[in-house]
Amino acid sequence: MYIKTLTRSLILQSVLLSHFVFSSYAQQPPKLQESNFFLYKQDNGAYSARKQDGSIAFTDPSFSTVFNATVSSLPQGGDIRLAGNTTFTVDKSLNIPNKWINVQGGGNSTILKAAAGLNASVIYASGDWSKGYISLQDFQIDGNKANNTSTDEHGIELYRIWNANLRDLFIHDVHGDGIYTHAEQGTKGIVEARWTDLTIYDAYRCAIHLGRNATDFEIENVIMRTRHGLTAPTTYAVYCEGGGGAGTQFSNIHSYEFDYGFWIDWGDVAISNFHSDGNKVGIMLNGSHLVQVTNSWFSQNPSGAFIMKNALQNTITANTILFKGDTSNADGINISGKSTQNIITGSIISGYKGYGINLTDAGVQNTVLNGNIVSGNSEGWLNDHGGQTTQQGNVTH
Repeated sequence: MYIKTLTRSLILQSVLLSHFVFSSYAQQPPKLQESNFFLYKQDNGAYSARKQDGSIAFTDPSFSTVFNATVSSLPQGGDIRLAGNTTFTVDKSLNIPNKWINVQGGGNSTILKAAAGLNASVIYASGDWSKGYISLQDFQIDGNKANNTSTDEHGIELYRIWNANLRDLFIHDVHGDGIYTHAEQGTKGIVEARWTDLTIYDAYRCAIHLGRNATDFEIENVIMRTRHGLTAPTTYAVYCEGGGGAGTQFSNIHSYEFDYGFWIDWGDVAISNFHSDGNKVGIMLNGSHLVQVTNSWFSQNPSGAFIMKNALQNTITANTILFKGDTSNADGINISGKSTQNIITGSIISGYKGYGINLTDAGVQNTVLNGNIVSGNSEGWLNDHGGQTTQQGNVTH
């Protein structure tokens, strides 16, 4: 009896504590108002917004007109549902201000398709960083890239939004980025967001582009692939630009056939369970610091699994880095510039025509190599032009 009572007490304390921590971490959205809307397509091709009481609030041949009017009619925020088994043609960006708005579709059969010549973001959410919340979930975005030419055509664009949660989205065929966040230097950008269960195919440049001041995310369960066949600039699965992504945790990320799986300009990023398959480079750390990469798999990255330039205090732990049939003379891990105090430990590196690990410059200092298996690389396991390298317990044959 005593044990059962104690167990119930501990469970109750745990629930109360978790509620307190979560509630104190971020402002919670209010209960949805009665002025919620259901958006659908009529038999005559027009689009309508129906209120909860069954009355029709807006009808127009343009879905964008109906959607934007609906959002404007919700000054305190609310809930917008999109019909399933419906393609909504977007002829102007769907504008969402920084207030408590939830947009939910009926799954993958709810399609927001860019009209020919849209050449702007399908969804554009903007604000002044006043506290608010938007949620986008359960629908598909078709960027219709064959009929749009501007690299400003993003699937979702988030500008100075405080919090935006994304879930169960399929974004494809956009002529810009799949998801693009940005804010001017010195201003506040998006923070404290959670993105989960995303599939992003055929973005012209980046699947996920975290611009300046996009911080403190949780991004998990994402699959990204590029095969657009266009003459494109450099492509990135995840591009953390100019400090974007600081404080972010990435987990269960799969990227295929980009130039870079990750490009990180700044740092303070944690990556786990990442699969880099066929990307030219798995991860580029460009002046990055305090990046942790753990329990990840790198296969067939012809320009190297990791390139680290002027990188400081990064940790690469328990990763598998393999290449079969490499003809590029690349290294598994290449560290250059004034990179210092980086740790590579507990990883397997095999199959590269170059070195397993290449410390290319005298400015590469205080590298720790501990407990790795580095074998089967044509030039050898290590090329050390740096200084004060620590080696312990590596298997190199």
